Amino acid sequence: MEYNIGDIVVRVLNKKCYWDMVGIVKSKKTIGFKVYYNIFWSKPKLNIDMDRWQAHEFVLIEDAKKLEKNT
Repeated sequence: MEYNIGDIVVRVLNKKCYWDMVGIVKSKKTIGFKVYYNIFWSKPKLNIDMDRWQAHEFVLIEDAKKLEKNT
């Protein structure tokens, strides 16, 4: 899935949502066939200067709620 700038997302790892890592997609760029995202996380200590988040590492907040219901 591709995300847009301004989307609110939640970090996901092994189908588990990490609600302490909620953020907003700040920018995205395409390198070759891959899309990378820069996310502004709500907790300041998580805002490292990393613009290489990939789509499988987070989900939209609406989808995260559905994911939690199904587990």
